[in-house]
Amino acid sequence: MTDELAHEIQRYTFGLMTPDDEVAFERSLAKSPEASLEFATANESLTLLYEALAKGAPKPRKQLKTIILEKAAASGIDVEKYHIEEFHLKAGEMEWVQTYIPGIELKMIYVDEDGRALMKARIAPGAVFPPHQRIGTEECLVLSGDFWADNQHLHAGDFVAGREGFEPLPLSSEGGCELLLKMPIPYQIMPQANQENK
Repeated sequence: MTDELAHEIQRYTFGLMTPDDEVAFERSLAKSPEASLEFATANESLTLLYEALAKGAPKPRKQLKTIILEKAAASGIDVEKYHIEEFHLKAGEMEWVQTYIPGIELKMIYVDEDGRALMKARIAPGAVFPPHQRIGTEECLVLSGDFWADNQHLHAGDFVAGREGFEPLPLSSEGGCELLLKMPIPYQIMPQANQENK
């Protein structure tokens, strides 16, 4: 699969295309049995990955607060006395999910009311995340190991943030690392086609 097709499949799957782009993409698939087969396989993989991550993702704080207060009200409790503003997640309640980029796993922690995901990433020694399109600011704190980002060699405690736009350099780790990430959903798990950003 080419980087360009992979990127278009991701944009289509997660509703990032305009209606005209969607129609054009569907027509291009109809003309190519090979592309249609690749789309079906990648679409299924993306859907399974996101469902696995979503299963372990807590609901946004406002949504949790509403649910809790509704239950309290139904039980006759005076909900005006209670203001739920905290969320707790034990380490054992989170599961690693393998992306289909070899050596890269994600663990969902929290999704806030603005649709920004807080998650951990585990990158195996030598694993590479290819250049990609950032759909919003991506923040990264290195928890352990070493991490190459923006041509900088980072270590535990180091922080990097990238604003919306194309990230032209691959991200990688020489000895393996764990990262704490905060980024908008849908976050990028497939490469952006380089020729679209020259």
